[in-house]
Amino acid sequence: MSTKLSMSLLILVCTVLTLSTSACGRWMIKGTVIDAETEKPIEHAAVSIYWGKSGSGPPGLAGDVQVEVAEDFTDAEGHFEVPKYSTLLKHYSMAVYKKGYVCWSSEKIFPTWEERKNFKLKDGMSIKLERFKEKYSREDHARFTVFMSINKKSPGLFDSAIKSEDELFGNIFRRKRSK
Repeated sequence: MSTKLSMSLLILVCTVLTLSTSACGRWMIKGTVIDAETEKPIEHAAVSIYWGKSGSGPPGLAGDVQVEVAEDFTDAEGHFEVPKYSTLLKHYSMAVYKKGYVCWSSEKIFPTWEERKNFKLKDGMSIKLERFKEKYSREDHARFTVFMSINKKSPGLFDSAIKSEDELFGNIFRRKRSK
C-alpha cells in the first residue's frame, strides 16, 4: 500500500472517530469521593448524575426531558467515572450517597436545603461527604435523600444504595397519611 493511500486512510479513520465522538457529545468524567474530616477515600459510595434538556412546549411549561442517568460506585480509592454529555445539555443534577454519611447533592445542602452555589461539574473533582451526626434528624435526611434521588424512571444503583432511606421516608409518609 502506498504511503499516500495509508495517510489518506489514517486521516479518514481519525475524521470518522472525531465526528462520531462529537455526534455522541459525551466523554467520561472522573472524580473522587472523600470523607470531609479525614480526607480519606470513601469506597462504595453511589454516584448518580441526571442529564436533561429543555422539553418542547410553551415557555415556562416545557419542563425538563431526561436524556440519561449515569451511575457508578466508587472504588477502594474513592474514584468514580460517569459519562459527561456535551455542554449543549446544560441541565444536570448530581447526587452522592454512602450509608453513615450525609447525602450530597449538586443542587441543595442538607440539613438547610439551601441552594448549593458555585458547583461546577469538572473532570478530577473531589466530593466531600460529611459523616451523619446525631444532631441531624434521620427522618429529614431520609426525605432529603429521596428527593435527591435522580432516576425517577427506573431504579438504578443510587436507588438501591438509598433503599433504607427510601423505606424510612415511606414509613413517615404512611404514618402521616393514616392520621
